[in-house]
Formats: sequence, C-alpha cells, structure tokens
Amino acid sequence: MNSMLRGALMLALASVILVAARAARAQMEGVVYSFCSQPNCADGFGPNGNLLLDAQGNLFGATQYGGAHNQGVIFKLAPSGAESVLRNFSYGIGAQPEGSLIQDAQGNLYGVTNGSGYIGLLNANFFGSVFELKKRSYRFLYRYTASNQTTGAKPSAGLVMDAQGNVYGTTEYGGANGCGTGYGCGTVFKVTPSGVYTVLHNFAGGLDGEGPNGNLVLDASGNLYGTTDFGGPYGQGCLEAAGCGTVFKLAADGTEMILYSFSGEADGGRPLAGLIMDEQGNLYGTTAEGGTGCPGEGSVGCGTVFKLTPSGNETVLYSFAGGNDGDGPWSTLVRDGQGNFYGTTFFGGGSGCTGDGGCGTVFKVSPGGTETVLYRFTGGTDGARPYGGVVLDAAGNIYGTTFEGGLGQCDEDLGCGVVFKVTP
Repeated sequence: MNSMLRGALMLALASVILVAARAARAQMEGVVYSFCSQPNCADGFGPNGNLLLDAQGNLFGATQYGGAHNQGVIFKLAPSGAESVLRNFSYGIGAQPEGSLIQDAQGNLYGVTNGSGYIGLLNANFFGSVFELKKRSYRFLYRYTASNQTTGAKPSAGLVMDAQGNVYGTTEYGGANGCGTGYGCGTVFKVTPSGVYTVLHNFAGGLDGEGPNGNLVLDASGNLYGTTDFGGPYGQGCLEAAGCGTVFKLAADGTEMILYSFSGEADGGRPLAGLIMDEQGNLYGTTAEGGTGCPGEGSVGCGTVFKLTPSGNETVLYSFAGGNDGDGPWSTLVRDGQGNFYGTTFFGGGSGCTGDGGCGTVFKVSPGGTETVLYRFTGGTDGARPYGGVVLDAAGNIYGTTFEGGLGQCDEDLGCGVVFKVTP
C-alpha cells in the first residue's frame, strides 16, 4: 500500500471516528416527554422546579401552566414515558404550582402554589397555598390571602419535612415588615400535619435579608438554612439597591443569624436557589449573578457555585463564563456519592434562543472546582431554558425539565417544555 493511499484511508477513518463521536455526544440527551402533547395542553406546560424520583423510577413534578384550567398541573411520568395528570389547578382553589415537590413515607405529595385567582365571593386576592396531595384526596394545609398578608405571600420554593410530618418553607413576600416594595420582605414558616401555621421569621430587609426564593435545608438539630434573593450590605456590587442576597441560619428557637452576605462581585450575587448540606455541615449553592466570568461593560457576572463552611467562610468553587459555558444558575444543586455537583443554567451554552444568550446547560462541578458542560440545549425539540435543577438515579442518569422547547406549540412557538434525561 503506497503512502498516498494509506493517508487517504487514515483520513477517511478519522472522519468516521469524528462523526461517530459527534453522534455519541448528540445521544447523551434524550427527551423523555414533551409537554402540550395532548389537545389544549391538558397535560400541562412550563415545568419548573426539581423533579421527584421514587423507588419505582416514577418522576413527579409540576407545570406552571396548562391543564384543564390553564393554571398548571401535578404530573407523574412512568418509566415507560407515559404521563398522567394527578391534579389540575384553577383560579380560586389554587393556581400555578411552583417549586419542587416532596413526598412522605406513605407516598403523599406536598408542594406550594404561588397564587393568582380569587377565593369564593370575597373577591380577596389569592396569594398562594401550601397543599397535600394524596391518591384520592387534595387539601390545603394553608392559604395566603390579602386579609392575612402578615403571614406571608407567594410561596415559590419547595418544602422540607421533619420526622413529625411538619413542613417548612418560605414566602417571597408578605410578613410583618414592609420593605421597599410594600408587599413585605418575606417569611420562613412552619405548618403542622393538622394545618396549624406559624411564622418562624419575618425578614426585615437590609442586613437581615429580603425575598427568600429557594428551598430550605433542615439539619438534625432542627436548624433551618436558606438564602434570600436580596438584602445584605447596600451598594457593593449589585445593580439593585436592595443588596445582593444572603445565606441565613434559623435556629429551632427562632433566632436568625446571617452566615454570609454576597457582594455581587467575585463572591457571587443573587442566590435564587436553595442550599444542600454535606456530612460536615458545609453548605453548597449557586448565585445567579456575580463571579469572575462574563466580562464586559455593564456585566453583573454569570453566576457561581459556592461552598460555605459552618463558620461562614465562603469559597467560590466555579465562576460561569457565559458563551459556550453556562450563564445564570437558577436552581438547587444535587451531589453524588463522590462529591460532584450537578445543576443547570438558564442561559448560556452558545448562540440561540431569545437574545442569542444561549438556551441553557446541564453542568457538573467536581469537589475541586473543575466544571464540565454535560449538555447544551439548542432550543429545538431537545428543550430550552431549564428552570429547575436535576435529580440522579442509581445508575447516574440525570433527569430534569426545561421551561421551553420541545414539540408542543403553546407560547410564541418557543415550545412548551420537556422532561429530559442525560446519560453519564
């Protein structure tokens, strides 16, 4: 075989290998379900929040819109990919579920709706609810209305449950303190299984924090940990005058401590998501802004993954760079047995989607801070804009949702969202 022929064969073989590699990468993500696949979007659209995975491999989640009354649904997705609607929401009896679901030992589901609609004939604005969904029944554990704004308004994060069946959560607005919006600075609350509701903390804005928007973490001693979207020292790095957000600890006796205040600069800013905790009590989370990435005039940063020790020392594990990298992590992290972190970014991943800011990514960050983009959404049938985080199964497969994209046509041809699977 002469050298020219050998070179041609080698080039052809390299091309085949390259095509195969590209095909293999393209198969890393698969759409398990596309919303608005049923007439009139009866199956829901616009999924948000982390999925819940049970021992049988069923996935549970919520959509903010669609369903029988276009006010969202709770859905179940079987391992076969068959979707069933467990609950349709509507004005006046709960609307627009948001955040992640939790499940008790009996398989009952708990979550929140963020409001809209009216209650009865009182014409009172409906500001959300905390609910319990059983196989054959649905009930409100608590409802927020205009007449009780001091107890909170608009719960938009998932819940956490203790061993006695009490659930804990946050409201983004409401409470005893006004803040600049006049709607209140938000609360931390507790609801017992019988529906007794208690405000554990009223945020005051400023150094105290304002606008909790992520899920809480509950430790073995009954302490709660969470984040506020705003608050902290003014005028450091954020564009908003209300501060760049905080991480707080709420003791079992109701005493609040601010563990960390973000500056909006290299340390991050605007922690929209909640936290997770390791065995040593270290906290991990994301900020939607700040960090050292996304250089440019007027940039507020593309966000970070951070670690916070029990004593309040913060370390940025990774700063997102935008472009082909991620931009804007809005969701809570998940940690595997090796200490790696997984999550999503709402923007980034390359050109495409509205404003060419990218359609979002799925990422992995090692304990040492090495980031790998596992998938970049294109905005087509594969999905776009992952609003929630991800969940891992025993084999390391990653499941999540995108708010847009997919096959359905429900909102300016952007797609209605999908449930996706990314293989290890």
